[in-house]
Amino acid sequence: VLYLSGALIHTQQLMRRRQCAVVAVREGTATLVVAEVELPLARRMAGDMPIRTYNELTESACSVAAAILREGNRVPATLAIERSYLPALDHDVLTAALPTTRVIGGDAELMALRRAKSPTELAELCVGAQTIDRAIDEAIRAARPGMREDALAELIRANIQRIGGAGVSLASGMVAAGENLLVPHHHAGSRPLEEGDVVKVAGRATFHGYYAQLARMAVVGAAAAEFADRYSRCREAHRFLLGALRPGVPAAQVYEEVISKREGLKLAARLAHVGDSMGLEY
Repeated sequence: VLYLSGALIHTQQLMRRRQCAVVAVREGTATLVVAEVELPLARRMAGDMPIRTYNELTESACSVAAAILREGNRVPATLAIERSYLPALDHDVLTAALPTTRVIGGDAELMALRRAKSPTELAELCVGAQTIDRAIDEAIRAARPGMREDALAELIRANIQRIGGAGVSLASGMVAAGENLLVPHHHAGSRPLEEGDVVKVAGRATFHGYYAQLARMAVVGAAAAEFADRYSRCREAHRFLLGALRPGVPAAQVYEEVISKREGLKLAARLAHVGDSMGLEY
């Protein structure tokens, strides 16, 4: 919806029933569909794009989308939807309202569009990464032994919001120290930072609808020789990964190359992927 309309209606991420939709026809103008309560925000963000609303108690984004497609005796022979996002309940509403329409998946076409980044999108991704990097750096400089994980995470979050400004939403800080370090997606808790701790410090947020996430390593005090050696090998593997990301190379090939490199460096390969992502797809 953001990609096709420019409207970032964040409540559709919070409430499953408050969906938005964009109805695009081969000939004519695309229409944005939102809940009635979101009309003022949609008007502000979608410019001159036509907008239709639905009553949340009696209608849905899909029922209104179907009504738009039935208007003017132009029921489509084929309708492409984003199958990976549409709940089964709404799929049923759509197909029942358009019984003669063949409904297919349009996910591949939309993903191909998203992969082609405009200069404006690239600039947005850079701003996101740089903002989080600065937020983490400033938080680390203020950290001291005895500070709790959750206090440092909150400092990172507040820094992202302050530095990023009004375009930032869903900002959060992530901190994992000591025994929590190897727990993926650990929620920062009450554990205090101690001398010699190895700490993962990270931040994540959306910037005008574009996701960004960045993680760094930190050490409380001086790093043990064993950690410094392991960090050096991890850094080499990371730089190798960046070099493996080349246009036209399948993701599976990148994964195999990186796993082989990690094994050569005597680093465990515990997960079935080698990275996170930025952009419209998280």
